[in-house]
Amino acid sequence: KKMKLKELFKKKKGWKRKSWPESPEEIELLLGLIDMRIVSRVLRMGRINEEQLHWCAEKIGKLDFPGGSLQRNASPILFPC
Repeated sequence: KKMKLKELFKKKKGWKRKSWPESPEEIELLLGLIDMRIVSRVLRMGRINEEQLHWCAEKIGKLDFPGGSLQRNASPILFPC
């Protein structure tokens, strides 16, 4: 899913890294990339408890790519406890 997100992000030409995305689709792509980065950092931690592992699985499960576009269900919990 991380590779698919990066691929979709690269397709958006003309988007500058320093500016905030303008369309809701670009915002969803950015937030999806942030979610995947947080999940990858949690998985690289030295010790992971079962709750954190379930959080990562839930976070990845909320990202979907129907028809080549991103569908993301927002989650209020940014980082597992």
